[in-house]
Amino acid sequence: MFVLTPLKKPPVALLWSGQVVSSIGDELHRVALVWIAVGLLGKNAAYITAAQAAVIILLGLWGGLLADRRDPVRTMIGADLARAGVALILPIAVMVGDVEAWQLYATGIGLSLFGVMFNPALQVSLVRLVDTADALHALNGLMDGTRRLARILGPGIVGGLALLIPLHHFFTVNAVTYLVSALTIFILARHLGVVVAAGQGGGSGAWLETRHAVAWVARHRFLRFYLAGLILTTAGWVAVFYLCLPLHLQETRGSDIGAFGLIIAAYGCANIGVNLVLASRPVVRPGVVMYLGRIALGLGYVGMALPWDWSLVLVSAAIAGAGGPMGELMFLILLRREVPPGMVGKVYSVRPIADSFGTLLGMLTAPWLLDYFSNAELMIGWGAAVLVLGAIGLWMFAGWRFDDGRAG
Repeated sequence: MFVLTPLKKPPVALLWSGQVVSSIGDELHRVALVWIAVGLLGKNAAYITAAQAAVIILLGLWGGLLADRRDPVRTMIGADLARAGVALILPIAVMVGDVEAWQLYATGIGLSLFGVMFNPALQVSLVRLVDTADALHALNGLMDGTRRLARILGPGIVGGLALLIPLHHFFTVNAVTYLVSALTIFILARHLGVVVAAGQGGGSGAWLETRHAVAWVARHRFLRFYLAGLILTTAGWVAVFYLCLPLHLQETRGSDIGAFGLIIAAYGCANIGVNLVLASRPVVRPGVVMYLGRIALGLGYVGMALPWDWSLVLVSAAIAGAGGPMGELMFLILLRREVPPGMVGKVYSVRPIADSFGTLLGMLTAPWLLDYFSNAELMIGWGAAVLVLGAIGLWMFAGWRFDDGRAG
């Protein structure tokens, strides 16, 4: 099924539209927070992202448990309203005085906390919107594509908004997008509500459910390697895009935030293009797709670090961007095809936890490594590490198919 076909259903179209708007707001927030933090804290801006990752590591499984046990509609609306409030911290801070480091930390940590609640609940509720496996595959691609589409639209909006409003009001715009998301979910409540698992009662039941989900993941050979590799992949991604590139651009191009946005746009264009292709056709060899994607990601990092040429930077960013959905969509397909129904939220939440361990690794080591290596050398090092990971994964899982992963 073509990936856009589910949009013919009004509920799907409304939910997708709301999440595109919200994802654009997230992109504005991400670019603005990175830029302000690097300008205020220099390489120590990495520790803000590390703090966000720590929140997800500590509370990620709780978010998945909440998604499986509670009404996802109420969870998503509550999380969106809370995120809107958190996004207003920096605009209010600017109105009453100067921005301080603790306000940057509060914004980043707060948005991560409520994102832990929102994202698993959205995954649990998607199954109610479609009635066939092919349609669910396409819908997964659509929803995964919202943030990738935002990477295309966001930088253009960054450039336009930067001419109209101060940078701190990017967060005000983000708050409004969360309200739009909450409104669309409220309208779709009867379509998205699901019968949640009753659980086994109390804290002991919750703990038992979580242990079962973690044990299930640990027994799945493909998932074990994927999650371990995701830590390395994410560490490189955040080190490159959250620190090395912004620092290099501020050193070479001054306050030109539009240049940073253009690189992210090139990454996003390839992201959404590959997403559309993969979500529109069945995948026979998910291991091949995933680990060719890792190889593309590593090549992109290396290309962006070669002697600075603007066209090479954009092409390399696009190559790296092509690798993103090649890994993430394979995980979402596996989530629907192999995970028991009552464990979807909890197993889904394991992925952002691994992702956050990678973020923590990348952001805690990058400032130290930059004392010994240049921005370009660090980017090449991460690119080489991801290339090796892709080659090993391709060797191990080139012949893997779904339902083959449970060998311990």
